[in-house]
Amino acid sequence: MQRHTTQDNDRIVAKANTFNPVVDKNRKRARGIWIRNGVYYAQLRIAGQVKQVPMHDATTLPQAVRERQALKSKIKKGEYPAKPREPIPEPSPPANEAAPSPLGQPSTTANTIPAAIDGYRAERDLLKKGDPATRARENSGLNAWLSFCIHLTKQEPPRPFYITNLDSKMLKDFAVWRRAKALARLKEALEEGETLDEEETGVSGRTLDLNVMAIEKVVDWAVVEKWLPNKPILDWKTLATEPKKIRLVTPEELNSFARANLVTADVLESLPKKYRHLRARQAKVAQSFSDFVYLVFYSGGREQETLRQRWSNVTWSRVAEKDENGWKAGQTIRGHLHFPGEEAKAGGGKPAEDRNVDFHDKLERHLRDLYERRDPTTDWMFPSIYDPKVPQGSFRQQLEHARKLTGQNDVGFHHGRHYFISHAVMAGVDFKTIAVWASHRDGGRLIGRKYSHLSPGHSKLSAVRLDSAF
Repeated sequence: MQRHTTQDNDRIVAKANTFNPVVDKNRKRARGIWIRNGVYYAQLRIAGQVKQVPMHDATTLPQAVRERQALKSKIKKGEYPAKPREPIPEPSPPANEAAPSPLGQPSTTANTIPAAIDGYRAERDLLKKGDPATRARENSGLNAWLSFCIHLTKQEPPRPFYITNLDSKMLKDFAVWRRAKALARLKEALEEGETLDEEETGVSGRTLDLNVMAIEKVVDWAVVEKWLPNKPILDWKTLATEPKKIRLVTPEELNSFARANLVTADVLESLPKKYRHLRARQAKVAQSFSDFVYLVFYSGGREQETLRQRWSNVTWSRVAEKDENGWKAGQTIRGHLHFPGEEAKAGGGKPAEDRNVDFHDKLERHLRDLYERRDPTTDWMFPSIYDPKVPQGSFRQQLEHARKLTGQNDVGFHHGRHYFISHAVMAGVDFKTIAVWASHRDGGRLIGRKYSHLSPGHSKLSAVRLDSAF
């Protein structure tokens, strides 16, 4: 997960490779919270020693405070740090088989699942396969499989966990055990009188699917290493539920949503002077949020890459003065907004290719209005209100406030990509061009299948175009 050096409500003065203090929105020191290289740390006393514990799941100061309190509670209960993982006893090989061969060596005998997991991880990390976030998710699933192997040794009689024993039934047993264990943990956490929701599963279907995908990669590794003669047929039906389709926001809804937080000059003048500067700061962030929403919806940019947009990435439209590269004198050469590839997956994942989103009228007019309001001391389009040398870290608080004010609780920044792509489809732009604008690598197949949420009546308007063909 990508970490940022600033958030919308807290100021973080970050120096590389150093533990930096964190200040909240009121410029007060956040007690026991530090940041280093974009990661929050909790300062805690553990076994009589003061230590800085990384909090990788915290991306904002409030999250970091809550996670630190949770860690303190675990320390008091003796649940942190976690006890070392229980060693997995090696199962006795069947009477007609020899003992397993050393890790990484071809074998005709049965090798254990934990040994295969260790071998796969070592090779994957050495070759740096996948991005760090993917490896972390994979490791979480593989750790669950290691715990499952311990569970198998405690059965009566103990069940073997050689890689050759991995079949469809073991996948099912793993899923049942995983959910039963998670539900038991949830029940223990309930207070007196509380009950679990009937639909509570403990572990999501998507998580179990990822766990199975992780062990399948281990099986593939075992086949290559000759631990298995061929890949077994693993029957697994996907448990993840189909995500809800993102609806197409109307232009009227976009305007009300983007402008929901704006503070007018009349409101500022009506406030007492001692509070006016606080409201003025809020007005500045609200205007930035409005500009950000419009830019996401008009360009189809992702949240994190748009937060990092710079004015140096804008090429303005101009009139050609002479013949140049096919453009005749007097013709308007459309400008574009450049999205660097390394920022395309700033929120996590692999970088994409550099791309240019060519200007349409609304996009260019919005950028010109935004340029008039820019901070001339920085190249960032959305600089932090505390330090213009760094970009705004997040607009999540403003997003939640706009949802509350407008009642559009389902709307998020990703709706902007659907809005942009769907309107491009309705305008008759070919899928391949839209795929370039949206940085899709499939040439437009995903756009036709998922993103083109056409507005009501669009099919009837399209049918009119057929009149000239018949």
